[in-house]
Amino acid sequence: MNGVPKQKKNLKRGLWIIVAIIAFLVIGGSGGWYYAAGVFDKEVEKLQQRMLARNQIVDCENHQIRGFPFRIGVFCDSITIENPKKRQKLDSGAVRMAAQIYDPGKFILEFDGPAHFSDPKLGQFQIDWQSLRSSVRANLGGIERTSVVSNATTITNGDSTTPILSAETLELHARKVAEDDLELAIGGRNLTLAIVPASRETVSKPFQVSIQMTGNNLYGAAQKNLNLIRHIQENGGSGQLTSFKLESPDGGILKLTGPVSVGIDGQLSAKLEVSIAGVKSLIQFFSTFAPTSQKAMDQIELAVDMFTTKTESEEFRKFQIQINNGEVFLGLFPLGRIPPIF
Repeated sequence: MNGVPKQKKNLKRGLWIIVAIIAFLVIGGSGGWYYAAGVFDKEVEKLQQRMLARNQIVDCENHQIRGFPFRIGVFCDSITIENPKKRQKLDSGAVRMAAQIYDPGKFILEFDGPAHFSDPKLGQFQIDWQSLRSSVRANLGGIERTSVVSNATTITNGDSTTPILSAETLELHARKVAEDDLELAIGGRNLTLAIVPASRETVSKPFQVSIQMTGNNLYGAAQKNLNLIRHIQENGGSGQLTSFKLESPDGGILKLTGPVSVGIDGQLSAKLEVSIAGVKSLIQFFSTFAPTSQKAMDQIELAVDMFTTKTESEEFRKFQIQINNGEVFLGLFPLGRIPPIF
């Protein structure tokens, strides 16, 4: 008889303990979320100050910290990045950046289009997309990897209605490898380009391209938000072209792999292993972008026929190209010159 009230008493005590634990978690979790939100907000302000030190003004219109209780993120109605010194300006629609409370090292960003970019030398461009999402993985040492994927992307110049570039999908992936190397993977599916950019009336047939390469000693520069092009201009650069693949609309395939370097003068040097399938299709494809260089294209086709062989069981012709400070050679046969890349 005495045991029943005791059981009820223990049950009530257990319920109160559970309620107290839940209350502690809710209150503690709320406090932790608001503390993290304050830290997040301060980091956004620090980023704006760092950009300002580089003569870049960042305006996140109506920025808010939202996502309680399981997410935390920054939301902007629109974003503008401006460099008054160079008179460059980039603006886009709403931006959403969020991280899960239980996985704070991973951020997801979404951007609404269109975006507009203006530069006194390059002109005005409009970039539009159906969806544009980025993910970032970071730790205390900085960003480990990042990815950007866009769908149904178009870029138009000025008042033109014909895009100078359109793509079903565009992708960019970057990550740290080794001690200070930066690995990049870039891809485009069903790309079309304006054949005559000045008129923007004719575009190429859709083609596919993918590039994977490693840049030596570039990760630290990227972490410091340095301009990588300027960094290479000042220091030169080298790396490994792990894979380059271009597929023309008529079945031609071009593959490249090998070490690549560029000097401070912008001159390219490389030793590339080349694999080609459908030589005539590739020649025709590249000729559409340079119709006045048909003679050079014919010489390249002749050189490929002379210096390569293909058996019935092999799909690709394989050979090696040497590039010395912009001069391109197939064996001892000169193919032409690549102008400085900057």
